[in-house]
Amino acid sequence: MLTPEFRQVKHLFESIPEIGGVYFRPTDGRITVVDLHPHSPKPRIGVGRDPYIRCGATSSEVSDSLDERIAYLRDVRARQLQPSRENQFEARLIREAQCNHLCIPGCPNRLRFVFSQWRMGLTPDVGQRFTDLVAVDIERRCLAIIELKAEPDNSAFPQVQSYVEYFKNHWNELGPLFVKIAQVMGELYGCRDLASLSCLTGNIVPIVGWPTSIGTPVFTEVNRETSCEHCYGVSASGTQESPQDSTDIGPQCRSDSPFTARMRFHQSWYRSTVLRVPCGTGPNKDSTSRYGNMLTTGDGERGLNFVSPEAFAAANRRMAEHTGAVEPFRLLHNMLSSMPMCFNLFGPLAEDMGLATAGLQALLGKDEVRRVRELAFEYAPYPKSEYLNDGTAFDALISYERPDGSLGFLGIETKLTEPFSQRHYDSCDYRRWVERQDSPWPRDSWSQLDHIDYNQLWRGHLLATAMTHHPRSPYSAGLFVLVRHPGDAQCAQVVDAYKKLLKPQDHSFVDLTLDSVVDAWERAFPVRCSDWLDNIKLRYVDLASSDVSWLHRH
Repeated sequence: MLTPEFRQVKHLFESIPEIGGVYFRPTDGRITVVDLHPHSPKPRIGVGRDPYIRCGATSSEVSDSLDERIAYLRDVRARQLQPSRENQFEARLIREAQCNHLCIPGCPNRLRFVFSQWRMGLTPDVGQRFTDLVAVDIERRCLAIIELKAEPDNSAFPQVQSYVEYFKNHWNELGPLFVKIAQVMGELYGCRDLASLSCLTGNIVPIVGWPTSIGTPVFTEVNRETSCEHCYGVSASGTQESPQDSTDIGPQCRSDSPFTARMRFHQSWYRSTVLRVPCGTGPNKDSTSRYGNMLTTGDGERGLNFVSPEAFAAANRRMAEHTGAVEPFRLLHNMLSSMPMCFNLFGPLAEDMGLATAGLQALLGKDEVRRVRELAFEYAPYPKSEYLNDGTAFDALISYERPDGSLGFLGIETKLTEPFSQRHYDSCDYRRWVERQDSPWPRDSWSQLDHIDYNQLWRGHLLATAMTHHPRSPYSAGLFVLVRHPGDAQCAQVVDAYKKLLKPQDHSFVDLTLDSVVDAWERAFPVRCSDWLDNIKLRYVDLASSDVSWLHRH
């Protein structure tokens, strides 16, 4: 079927921008032409009132009907009142599969797309039913039925299982038919594995899928007993990989708070689904307990805890300094830790001062930031006896030049799930900064500042105050910035309580949520940063990506 004549027919349809790409669906000895326009509100329309072309049709035959086909397509699109995100998602998957030997993006390479919208029999309660995608597993020689949703939706699980039952009940008829369909698709799109297919087993694999908030397709292979067996995703190298038993979600921790439990599970899901590697032991180097959020020694050392090469490079440089509170095992292996999150967020900025400047201007404004001069991790001023005389340090420090030529800095604390330290610290070295007339704290709050709920937050703010007001400080302005997860309600409560202890006119403490930082940078950064920021969102912010696995956990 992949003849020079058909190539010309295919090129003819695909060369017309208004059609926007097509899928050639094998149907009863002929081909149905279906639109896949990427900007159509509801694609998958038959191209023409009579959308068929005969097998072996030539471009000259087809060209005579193009005007009518386009007019019909235009009319149907004009009557579409509501867009369908599910249709758009399905059309996108088909477009990409047709460009990649029919491999469905987000699925293992062994799954090859063969059909969209197979019509099944009528049922009294539902009426006419259609599958979304049908694929062939070329290794297992079986069909896969894929139910698509525009967002995570538990109704997909029983829905796809009912489709599988229909196919099994009609296998004597459907099995041989789909062998022929697969062969035709293989010939149409140059997929030899399908073109040479001779038989299919009666095993049928149910799969559900939807896009994450950043558009990445995620698929789950369904098991009748457990509802959720394997999650498919994109590997760290960007290639599609099939699931392995060694890459399950992994053990969780029963003593976790609700938010920590959810985040630990999401990190476990990310390791299993996106990184496709087994879990390791932790939380310490000598621990023997396996947890889903831990990486193995080898995977940690090759940088899988980082969402970009720049973040990993920044972490390696900081570890090589052998100073401060950097914990290499935690940094490299614990996916639940805020330490690697800090490098994932700020590491690429440390590699590019121009990018760092754009990032800081997006947060503080160009009237405050002219250019970033330096970005350091796990930073504490020296000698410590002239500041707080303890081990308090910032997770990151960004120093910058202001428009008037003076210097400013941000002392940054990042929080993912770790609670603020419950140890009590106070000293005369602290109080000399608190009791300054220009300190951020009014006198009536002085006795409350050492409360264990916000003692750690206070110490970070103290260090920023000491660096700003040190007699030999090069800085005319300094801010203490907390970057926290938007879903951590307990952290938000601590922050709100701490803010009440500050002078109303003081603005030296800045509370930022992780998603607000990423959103601001998406607007400010060039397109080349999109993958890095998308990876941050998928790794930390987009918990909806793992919702189905979370809901079906054991």
